[in-house]
Amino acid sequence: MSLEHVRVSEQGRAQLIKLKRYTNIQHWNTLCRWAFCLSLAEQSPPAPAKVPADSNVEMSWKTFGGPFAEVYLALLKERLRRDGLEVTDENLTIQFRSTSPRNRLPLRRPEDKEHHWALPPC
Repeated sequence: MSLEHVRVSEQGRAQLIKLKRYTNIQHWNTLCRWAFCLSLAEQSPPAPAKVPADSNVEMSWKTFGGPFAEVYLALLKERLRRDGLEVTDENLTIQFRSTSPRNRLPLRRPEDKEHHWALPPC
């Protein structure tokens, strides 16, 4: 499997910092999992996205997935099949990198009930 490491873009890093501050969720991998799951729930396939890996935030696939890393991998493979793509290491990587940027998580800052924070590309 080529998804051994997950690297967050610099923009994603900045968004994670904001999300951590406003939600008190201390682990970036938890926030990245939410983005991934929300993307998988979308009906349309994600457009292939070129997300830069230009930050120093990196985690292993096992850290990203935690005790459910194999479940997340199975879900990603099923998404590939559902979208009519062959399950290859390259397609797994492309699909995974393309899922997170399209999501918005409706987390609100307490002082601003109308503002939503975006989940970062992971």
